Amino acid sequence: IGLFAISEILMKSQYNPKTDHKTISAKSVTKCKITKEEYRRCRKPISIGSLIGVIIGATPGTGGGLAAFIAYNQVKQSSKHPETFGTGEIEGVAASESANNGACGATMIPMLTLGVPGDGATAILMGAFMVHGMIPGPRLFRDQGDILYAIMLGLIVVNIAGNVFIKFYAHITRIPYEILACIVLTFCLAGSYSTNNSIYDMYIIIIFGIISYFLRRMDFQLVPILLGIVLGPLAEANFRRALILSDGSLMIFITRPISLAFLLIAAGSIIVFGIKSRKNRISVSD
Repeated sequence: IGLFAISEILMKSQYNPKTDHKTISAKSVTKCKITKEEYRRCRKPISIGSLIGVIIGATPGTGGGLAAFIAYNQVKQSSKHPETFGTGEIEGVAASESANNGACGATMIPMLTLGVPGDGATAILMGAFMVHGMIPGPRLFRDQGDILYAIMLGLIVVNIAGNVFIKFYAHITRIPYEILACIVLTFCLAGSYSTNNSIYDMYIIIIFGIISYFLRRMDFQLVPILLGIVLGPLAEANFRRALILSDGSLMIFITRPISLAFLLIAAGSIIVFGIKSRKNRISVSD
């Protein structure tokens, strides 16, 4: 709550609501309708985007943003008119949005089955599960399957209701930001207090909200911090379990092919992103 909600309120508060806040009429959202020809053109991009979204979403630590970029690039390369992409091409929009939507549900696959969140949103959901005594992992379906299937049915209802009532949801943009920020902040504080009925928790989210605000101002990413907080205890428990199996020897992480493969992938990812970051800095300076 502090990392994302409080910091977002602080980030938005630095703008001038009178000039930066745009009021959108709910009627304007439903004025433009997709034609049959546009539906026909979007069938292939939607299929490609949905498939890519599910695959990327089921991969831990990715999320809808990466899926949208990959699907957009794939559809652009396979298009007969790639030069129109970047100008509001409906095929590009359809591919990106379908990939994002496909990834949203798929990110719950590794979270529920392996206990590893697929993105930042499922990391927050994983934290909520753990607060209520539900430990994500292989045993979750066996021990609390009734609750999980109820959540899945609820997701179906939410998606249907969201499409039906979208024109009413658009009215939220008409609420002045000064009022909306106060409402969100009130719910954040109430939610943090209700977890343990402790004022200390409210202080914690405020402190972390201020810290994360300055981190965002310096272009630090908050999702890795949240993943570290959620996955930290799980990683420590399994690390100790591995050392017990190996009688305290760290060589078990190198001699085992699966763990060695993950270590090589992690090291390769760090090297690739480091080289890419260096090239970007050089290009910007030039």
